[in-house]
Amino acid sequence: MGRQGNDPLDHVSELFDTDTCTWDVELVKRNFLAPDAEAILNIPIRQGGGDDFLAWAFERSGNYTVKSVYRALVTQKERASLEEGRATETSEEDTQLWKSLWKLNAIPKFRVFWWRVLRGILPDEVTLNYRHIAEIRRCKVCLAMDENLEHALIHCSHAKCFWEEAYAWFGLRLPRLHPDSWARDITCDPRFTNDDRAKITTIMWSIWHSRNRIKHGEEGRNPTATIRATKEAIALLHLPRRDVMILPGFGWRPPDEGVVKITTDGALNFADGRGGAGGVARSSSALLGAWCKPYLGISDPLIMEGLSLRDGVRFASLRGFSHVVMETDCLEMVTLWNTRHNSRSIVAPLLLEIGELCNNFTLFVIQHVNRPANLPAHLCAKRACILNVTESWLEETPSFLVTSLLADCPKMLS
Repeated sequence: MGRQGNDPLDHVSELFDTDTCTWDVELVKRNFLAPDAEAILNIPIRQGGGDDFLAWAFERSGNYTVKSVYRALVTQKERASLEEGRATETSEEDTQLWKSLWKLNAIPKFRVFWWRVLRGILPDEVTLNYRHIAEIRRCKVCLAMDENLEHALIHCSHAKCFWEEAYAWFGLRLPRLHPDSWARDITCDPRFTNDDRAKITTIMWSIWHSRNRIKHGEEGRNPTATIRATKEAIALLHLPRRDVMILPGFGWRPPDEGVVKITTDGALNFADGRGGAGGVARSSSALLGAWCKPYLGISDPLIMEGLSLRDGVRFASLRGFSHVVMETDCLEMVTLWNTRHNSRSIVAPLLLEIGELCNNFTLFVIQHVNRPANLPAHLCAKRACILNVTESWLEETPSFLVTSLLADCPKMLS
């Protein structure tokens, strides 16, 4: 770690404010090189202190895994290749490929899936065999041929059932594609319309998901039902944004009588090096509080989510609530909370603090919600990114939250 500056520092505790449990950003930046300062500022500080612990830096959980070693070695090899000048520069054709991908009118998780297809990093049997993870290359679904991605998504008898339904529902039929460039051709070739690409990537995601279920001993997806759902999903994507409604089961649900539900979210503004934590506390019929808290120097989204969750639990404790349900759209944070015992993750100090605070409650639950159910907290977090001091409301409703709160529960502001 590189040290610069002339401030006399003997203890780590001199680098943060013990009252607010936050780093002294200016002091850290003044005394450490930029990469080291960023790493320090992304370490959350637990209120009340705690014992230090060793953690494995290459795994989000902080625990050693063989998989993380492999991933780190591959990354190191790629970095060395770049440094030695062996890596090829991104061509104009590649630039166009990625632009076409991210402009694809499809649900984000399908675009991410297609990015993995284009990069060739999905774990088909041929890839696993090449990496010495699997002993055989044979397709575990049809058992007829070696399984590369083209086989799994297009030529396997399992995949063909989906494409037959696609032709029946859409009149969509894949042309003959070159085995080396089929995914790139689907993304960029003018033979395919934008609608075709959205349908193809959605169907291929369903094929891959069904293939995974079969491989692990579960029942595969029904091709007819899958293509019908694909048609409905594509239709929703073509609706004007104002006409798209939140589907049943995806919106915010009021808590039971006597329970306080607190939704939290974190946001980052990478351009300004600023983060924000936001939260909204509600009973079954009333808004109980909302806040926007800015943070400086945070660049890790998980830490920002952890800080926002911790702030929400602190709020509940200070207000004297007894029955509390915390909600976040960060599934990783919920998973880490549920497996927090002996946790060595970067957010372990925050989990420990939350664990201590939750002893103050009769009922305490942390659960995951979809993003549409977390919109008010998201708006608070985004607003916090542009603030210099914390804003909070207890007896009034901030104007920027009125629309989202009414959408969640019309009687909330009546």
